[in-house]
Amino acid sequence: MGFAGIRLQTHDAIADSGATQIFVMEGTPVDNKRPTTRPLRVALADGRLVMSTHMCDIRIKGLPTVLIGHIIPDLSIASLFGIRVLTEAGCTVTFDKNNCIVRYNGDIILKGAKDPTTDLWTLPLGSLDRTSSHHVVDMMPPAGPVLANARANWTPDHACFTHTVRTKANSIRFAHQSLCSPNISTLLKALRRGYLKGCPNLTEHGVTRYLNPSPATAKGHMKRPRRGIRSTRPRTGVQPRSHHDTGRPSLSPINLRRNVIDNIHVPPQPPPLPFALHPNVIEVDDIEVDDLANMTVNANLYCFAAFADKHTGTIYNDLTGTFPFMSLQGNVCFLVVYHYESNAILACPIAGFSDAVILRAYTDIYDMIEAKGFVIRFNVMDNQASTVIKKFLTPRQCELMLVEPNNHRVNAAERAIQTFKDHFVSALATTDSEFPLQLWDRLTHHVETTLNLLRPSRIDPTKSAYEVLHGPYDWNRFPLAPPGCKAVIYESPESRSSWGSRGTDAWYLGPSIDHYRCNHYFVPETRAYRISGSAELFPQHCQVPFLMSNEHLTEVVNELVTTLQEMTPTQRARVLTKLVHKLDTDAQDPAQRSLIAPIHHWMLPDGYIQRHECVRPPPSDVQR
Repeated sequence: MGFAGIRLQTHDAIADSGATQIFVMEGTPVDNKRPTTRPLRVALADGRLVMSTHMCDIRIKGLPTVLIGHIIPDLSIASLFGIRVLTEAGCTVTFDKNNCIVRYNGDIILKGAKDPTTDLWTLPLGSLDRTSSHHVVDMMPPAGPVLANARANWTPDHACFTHTVRTKANSIRFAHQSLCSPNISTLLKALRRGYLKGCPNLTEHGVTRYLNPSPATAKGHMKRPRRGIRSTRPRTGVQPRSHHDTGRPSLSPINLRRNVIDNIHVPPQPPPLPFALHPNVIEVDDIEVDDLANMTVNANLYCFAAFADKHTGTIYNDLTGTFPFMSLQGNVCFLVVYHYESNAILACPIAGFSDAVILRAYTDIYDMIEAKGFVIRFNVMDNQASTVIKKFLTPRQCELMLVEPNNHRVNAAERAIQTFKDHFVSALATTDSEFPLQLWDRLTHHVETTLNLLRPSRIDPTKSAYEVLHGPYDWNRFPLAPPGCKAVIYESPESRSSWGSRGTDAWYLGPSIDHYRCNHYFVPETRAYRISGSAELFPQHCQVPFLMSNEHLTEVVNELVTTLQEMTPTQRARVLTKLVHKLDTDAQDPAQRSLIAPIHHWMLPDGYIQRHECVRPPPSDVQR
């Protein structure tokens, strides 16, 4: 897949610890350029075989050894500076957050900076001792990591070029982090059920193919492995027979029951229903596919015992533990309410454990649920603020049931708190490393929305818990971005000086539900919250995807033509036949007759692709 991206200056190279040689891009200013007598043959990740055509000398001031570089014309992105070559020459290479420093005998001979666009360290080639910060906008051919295996004199050389560019994988990663980095299995289930219909850049095929596990997901959803996995204990064999055994199995009650069951013909039963189709089963969000059968049995055993009542309109509520940091608004914990019918988890940050504070937050959530058309008739909770809540529920004809202390099995809010905390911790791990934790309560709406978008409703399993409460999510009106990322919001001429900065540093806190395509931000300079629709985001763990469709199409065509030219006529004819057949099949399928660019439209300038109807070209004379 082609893409548009960044090309480094020719006198800069990527400091690559996986490269065993120095691979130089054509056009780099070098010394003593000469044709090679033993060219390196390099196999790229897309299957192309490229050759080195020339050799050159890499002279570094302060290093007595002259290094050898191999010029490969097909490297059109950047040169690769193998760290192994420097270490074999007696150098010491150190990396820190922003710089890459090469020392020889304790003296600094090279110093490279971390490229802000590709997030990779660079080193200078030639006479310079420092890398530049300038880049050249260019069209780069192969998308994704380029893994090359070079061989010369039967000695394997490896060139690994990994660059963070605006590719399909980055678009999927951006969408995954915008949803607070959930489990991949949970995300795939939501996509298959259609809960995230309309979400930009996110498809089941894209997640399966491009999305890698995220550290933020592990920090929030990691569980202790079950016992018995890869056990080293030998399996116990058949019990030894006694001296009076006649060769027949013992007819103990257990064995007798097994024999009777084995001799009865049982017709095949249909497969068990999914979790969401059982009316009394709470789905576990962190379930893996291999544990589906076991978790189904466990969930039935637990939930049928826990929810023995037949009340409709049931909610459960409880308080979380105290958060390690008090927020700027004075909040210290969450009130979590679990609505049984919609399967929604609702949270509200509160400033303390007093009855008045708890009642105020409970009233807001209660009124919101009833405003959505649900009638609450039964409430299960512990004894915190039970007196004031009972006075609130009595005139509304809502029955209240208190749970005994230290009993976490009957109150379903306990499980809801665990699910919410897992998702919230993943959201905090997705934020920027410099994000102030005192703003944790401002992420509540973002976390709650994304959590309920991934959960099935109990009323209609084909809809998410969010859709049952609030209706379908409007991705155009409320676009999402990774929580807690850096942003620069626009300053209008009326609020700044003539020579003042056109933007102000801020932190992204989530979408504003009362505005169209506007988000909440926190401005550290003024310590105030602002709502703005004109901003640029700078997430730390990914890039904002804005791949232009025409650039993508151009690179795909160029890569296809280059690949076809290197094939034999027979292979070329076979590939072209499959391509024509694929185009004819997609043109006849109505589901494949529309194209949408995998981009966030709200972040793009004018000229991005809109939805188009594919018009099949008229048949040629040969087809007729």
